[in-house]
Amino acid sequence: MKHIYIALITFLVFSFGASAQVLLHHENFNETSTGTVAGIYVEPASTWEIASAVQSTVAQSSKGNYVKTVNSASGAKSLSIRVSTLSYSNATITWNQFRNPFKNNFPLNAPVELQYSVNGGATRTTFYTSTNNINGSWNKVNSGAPIALPAAAMGLPEVRIYWKITISNSNTNSEAAYYAIDDVTITATPETGISTFDWTNRPADENPFAVSGTNSTTPYTVDGVTMRWSSALSTGVTYEVAKVDDKTYKANTKSLTLVQTGASATAGSVVQLDLNKPVEDLTFTIFDIDIAADQFIDKITVTGYNNGTQVPLVKNKVKTTSYNKFASAALSGVIASDNASNEGDVTITFAQAVTRVVIQYHNSSAIRNGNGRQGIAIHNLTWKKEQQIAPLPVELAYFKAAKQNNAAILSWSTASEKDNEKFEIERSLDGKRFSKIGEVAGNGTSSRKLSYSFSDNRPATGINYYRLRQVDFDGKVSFSKMVEVSFTAAKTDVPLAQVFPTMAVEKVTIALAQVDAKTAVQILDAAGKTITHFTQVTGNELVVPVQNLKSGMYFVNVSNGEARETYRFLKQ
Repeated sequence: MKHIYIALITFLVFSFGASAQVLLHHENFNETSTGTVAGIYVEPASTWEIASAVQSTVAQSSKGNYVKTVNSASGAKSLSIRVSTLSYSNATITWNQFRNPFKNNFPLNAPVELQYSVNGGATRTTFYTSTNNINGSWNKVNSGAPIALPAAAMGLPEVRIYWKITISNSNTNSEAAYYAIDDVTITATPETGISTFDWTNRPADENPFAVSGTNSTTPYTVDGVTMRWSSALSTGVTYEVAKVDDKTYKANTKSLTLVQTGASATAGSVVQLDLNKPVEDLTFTIFDIDIAADQFIDKITVTGYNNGTQVPLVKNKVKTTSYNKFASAALSGVIASDNASNEGDVTITFAQAVTRVVIQYHNSSAIRNGNGRQGIAIHNLTWKKEQQIAPLPVELAYFKAAKQNNAAILSWSTASEKDNEKFEIERSLDGKRFSKIGEVAGNGTSSRKLSYSFSDNRPATGINYYRLRQVDFDGKVSFSKMVEVSFTAAKTDVPLAQVFPTMAVEKVTIALAQVDAKTAVQILDAAGKTITHFTQVTGNELVVPVQNLKSGMYFVNVSNGEARETYRFLKQ
């Protein structure tokens, strides 16, 4: 419906449907001022910059700003981003590129190496090389096909992704060769799988506010999660359309279509989705986020809640297209400024669990005083499937943990096994985020009782949580129940670390007095929720980006297997 336009201040979109993945990280550089690259890491310093002179023309691209190598800089240049792959698998990456030739006569043919590092950049491994030498126009790398991240980069609190290119420029004028990147998108699959609410399963013209409303006796339900839709309209605002539809926005693609009239900057509609339990990685899509000249500018603000506590959106989990921009000042939002295409779609994944989503839909155009006819369409919703701590595919007789001197001894037994390749032993300091610390080979298929054991010789001070991740030969995974062992901290007069600055804006440095295999670092918010943790620390200094954290107090737990100390910093 091209002539129903919308400009959005926040909304959830999901265009991965068939791939069953959630958005781990997206960067389109539109919310960064031209010039200095903020939140992105470059080597050597000042060899990349934000620009906007030659905007992307690739379909479904964000257009606007992009990042490019500095024209006058010759030699090898690297740009990197940091992502967490904890509890995810099968991550893939895509991006758009532009090669500018030298003086239009000498094409830029240098290959681009895509690398990853799991030890802070000390070791980098190339896993894809782009030899696409198209010059002078934007294009999708690898023809748009997602590039898989190696399995070794999965399940870690921090992975660095690098783009490396070597350019030789013999002058410093504007015709020098450069390489540009835009719309970097990394998606992945939660280890526990994905639950999907698909509008295809609902009849056309159905009104979700009536069928699955607040008082419905048969609300929409997926994998035990109940969904209830409700809506409220300001005085003078009406819905022309509020139904399941597959014609208005995307042909043969069912979605919840809303068309309203009479909206203004202060009057509009409010859509609310209530869930009966917290869901993680909630993701969905809005179609056709754009504007109609002299009619309307859609303004959509989306706010998540977890049992009454607000859950803000995070910029790097918002994928925008067609000049849409994430309004970080509003904690949730995207503003669209395109009235010339049908590409105004936005995709968002909530970074924290939510039980409720509130969508406010207004018209910020003053020209028609809010009388423009405007509409949006909410596509399928997905979320991380709840982990089933159910029996393993093998028949597990018991799983126990015991303290022996300074070690945690894990033991378990199976009554029978089928296609059991191995047990991976995972440990957590908060009972939520687990990391692999070892594995024990399985016995394939067996009908007799078998016993196993594993020793964690470097447990952390405090409570250590353990579970088994059982893997079949065909790759299927199941988890055991969780067991725990507690270790008392030893007294020490030597600080384990220094944390600075104590009032942070972009990054926090954790300087460790000593590092060995027992060193672990955990960052928590004021409510005690783990933000990230590091259990494979290899350097004496950790630099943690915090620009995407909301303002407030945070705590840093540092342990060395014998003692644990807590520090704090304030995110401004």
